[in-house]
Amino acid sequence: MDISPKAMLLAAGRGERMGPLTADLPKPLLSLGPETLIERHLRRLADAGFREIVINLSYRGGQIRSAIGETTPWGQAVAYSEEGEPPLETAGGIVHALSLLGDGPFIVVSTDVVTDHDFRALRTLGADFGCAADRVPNPVADRVADRASDPVADRAAGEFPSDRKPGAGVSGHLVLVPNPPHHPHGDFALTADGRLQMPERKGAAHEGMAHAPESSRHTPGGSPDTAPPRYTFSGIAVLRTSLFQGLAPGIRPLRDVLRPAVRRSELLGEVYDGLWRDVGTPERLAEVRDLMEARRVDAAGGPAR
Repeated sequence: MDISPKAMLLAAGRGERMGPLTADLPKPLLSLGPETLIERHLRRLADAGFREIVINLSYRGGQIRSAIGETTPWGQAVAYSEEGEPPLETAGGIVHALSLLGDGPFIVVSTDVVTDHDFRALRTLGADFGCAADRVPNPVADRVADRASDPVADRAAGEFPSDRKPGAGVSGHLVLVPNPPHHPHGDFALTADGRLQMPERKGAAHEGMAHAPESSRHTPGGSPDTAPPRYTFSGIAVLRTSLFQGLAPGIRPLRDVLRPAVRRSELLGEVYDGLWRDVGTPERLAEVRDLMEARRVDAAGGPAR
């Protein structure tokens, strides 16, 4: 059974590190060439079958609403969650949007990132995370268990062994990525059965868990040489609304919701090693723009002579 085809795009942030680029324009409307950051996500979500979209708005949200409208060019119905100022951060924004998301699991995607992750795989997690037939991509599970693994083949197979299938006690599935240079210590480790770990450490980071450097940390009592490898949260996940129901409205970072769930062993994860970039600075945006342009040139058969 597929999950309810709703997706929430996180688009409320100010994008302060972008400097003058976002002085008069919200970050999700920054261009990658023929399409903007948010348009690329909408197109790819449409390709994956997501027909209902929720977008949270704060900084210059009216410009996003005007650019996207109530229906996308791919036929998706769009509902907007107006947060006002200041933005409510990720978990606060989800709490604010619960009436639009409904009761089922939903996919959440940060518009701060550019990725080729196949969102169709996330739809197959199942409406209740408890269907025995669910196909859950987890290409690092065997590697965590110190077994040889071909990540491409693993993603194609896309299944947990029977002891790794998500049950009723699972509240979410997070997409992790290899640690980028600006976030070298990562956010989460994975157990052999694909559950997330986040050992306690000093120097907690601010809201941008996956998008800002954190202090070096390792399993208490262990050492960096013996601790399991950590990966970075990509800003992409499938989450149950039950994680957020009953929480008081207001500003709330996502880490305040994820950490207790990790301690309760309620979150599963996968590692995606394809294209993923956090476009958090003008320099990283320029790199992604160059990459997109190179792709267009290659698709067109090379530069004109």
